[in-house]
Amino acid sequence: MAPGILEQPPVSENPGFKKSDKLANNHKEAFAQSAATTDYEAELKGTDKHAPAAYPHYLPVWEDTTYPPLEVFEHYEHGRDADPSLPFLKGAEVEDLCANIGAEVKGVQLSKLDQAGKDQLALFVAQKKVVGE
Repeated sequence: MAPGILEQPPVSENPGFKKSDKLANNHKEAFAQSAATTDYEAELKGTDKHAPAAYPHYLPVWEDTTYPPLEVFEHYEHGRDADPSLPFLKGAEVEDLCANIGAEVKGVQLSKLDQAGKDQLALFVAQKKVVGE
């Protein structure tokens, strides 16, 4: 053990000893005392001691809004139908951003892709994770 810990006098022999220090040493009494003087009891009684909010428009608002239950749908992965050679990228400039994630594609007009081109794009995005123009 460290010598400083062994050389300290007991709390009652400390010249700066106060009665509140004795409560701090007994954690059960200190907890009971702090639990008896909590602010949430005052809030429950309606005697809130807090000042009004400086910016009341920024306080959270909880509305009684109910949403319809989620509908079950079947997901279809369009990348599974794609040609793995990705012919829609022929003539386009593809720059890999990192070794295993991200690519930048230039020279592809997305609005002119047919369904096969969209499937190939879905496969390319699934492979690269992040695709930008």
